[in-house]
Amino acid sequence: MAVENVYIEMNTSIIFDEVLAHRLGLIPINADPRKFKMVEKEVSDEKGGKTREVFNEDNTIIFTLNKVCKRPVHIPSVVDGRPYTENIYSSDFKWQPQGNQSQTFPDGISPLYPDILIAMLRPGQEISLEMHCRKGNGMDHAKFSPVATSSYRLHPKITITKDLDEDSAEKLVQICPMNVFDIEDVGSVKTAKVARPRNCTMCRECIRGPGWSDRIKLERISNHFIFKVESCSALKSAEILLESVQILRQKCAAFINMVDGSQTFPQNSA
Repeated sequence: MAVENVYIEMNTSIIFDEVLAHRLGLIPINADPRKFKMVEKEVSDEKGGKTREVFNEDNTIIFTLNKVCKRPVHIPSVVDGRPYTENIYSSDFKWQPQGNQSQTFPDGISPLYPDILIAMLRPGQEISLEMHCRKGNGMDHAKFSPVATSSYRLHPKITITKDLDEDSAEKLVQICPMNVFDIEDVGSVKTAKVARPRNCTMCRECIRGPGWSDRIKLERISNHFIFKVESCSALKSAEILLESVQILRQKCAAFINMVDGSQTFPQNSA
């Protein structure tokens, strides 16, 4: 869910209306998109074939933002060499429940992060507007994407091919910047072991020194992937991964049906 339409009633700040609307659109909303529907269109003019979008409680979230900077009399106009200002944060959003949204979301709906700075107002400046949020996907606009970054890498495989004496083991632990190795007591002898292989970034620091490439072997497991998904939405990373797999399965099923001839390819398909 993200802000799609901004209706500005008053904006006397130094931020242009279009820049302000863009900033508002990039603020993540703490609402589960699975509980909302996509905005649909209906025919508004049968002769002309014109359509219009239909907004209701099932596909729209409404916020208002009203802020006026009024400098208290006891505070000087210049504080610590800087003019007096008031900050507008995402916590200043006021949710306006529509229909039965109050029952569906008893804890309320708000921005995911309350401390996002939107604008700074000088005394006498004012911002008053209304925002309509809707459901979308990242292909339409990046603001609908539930993740900030998503990546994967092959699982590292580190093998100590030769026995290391105590001094070499301690040196190996010290030269690894990712803390992959540990000291292990085998009987009365201290040696090195691979304790945290997932930490390895293949920086090759452990094999740069003379003779170390004969003692340490760095590989990757070709069928073991480590996924990293950083969520910036109401969904947790694990939920995003499961939802994306489900969408991928649906797309694969649709493609198979097209190949089999049970469905037709879209005319604008690439």
